[in-house]
Amino acid sequence: MAILSRLHTDGKARRLPGTALTYMLFAVWGERFIDKFASLTMASLLSPGNLPTLAKTHQLQLIFHTDRSSVAYLKIRMAPLEEYADLTIVAFEDTTVDGRTVADGISLLKGPAVKHELERLVTFHTLDTVLDHGQGHSLFIIPSDLAASDGSFTRAQTLLDNGAEAVAPPVLRLSEDHVTFSGTQLRV
Repeated sequence: MAILSRLHTDGKARRLPGTALTYMLFAVWGERFIDKFASLTMASLLSPGNLPTLAKTHQLQLIFHTDRSSVAYLKIRMAPLEEYADLTIVAFEDTTVDGRTVADGISLLKGPAVKHELERLVTFHTLDTVLDHGQGHSLFIIPSDLAASDGSFTRAQTLLDNGAEAVAPPVLRLSEDHVTFSGTQLRV
């Protein structure tokens, strides 16, 4: 589920004149998962009613958390997003939450626990960062295996701008292992 929330704090907002600031958070690492993100999630973000429309009225800051070895590849694959948003890439090894790096926090975990703990840690880090930047910002927390319909992020942002405290837009979360369609199993 993508969670969007309006953040209220007592700081000074850093905004372009006349535009609201919207953050989007992603955690994606390794070429295989970066490619999956680029072909599915990024494609839905770039649909005409999402980032292209949202960027006309809001300053967009996309924050990517990844492992250090994936930074260069992620920069290349995410280049199409730079037409609509500022991108920040942060390495797990350089991200500290509760006194330890994200890399250390997931080092002993295996299987699905790695992704869940990683998303939890980078979410806390990003919340702290966004809150430091002032009040009135929006934050989209978007899993790396999500696809959204055209216009869903713009609609969610409109609801936030009109006073909603939180919005959960309709999205599709994609299975890593397989997809079942009309009784036929397809490998992804």
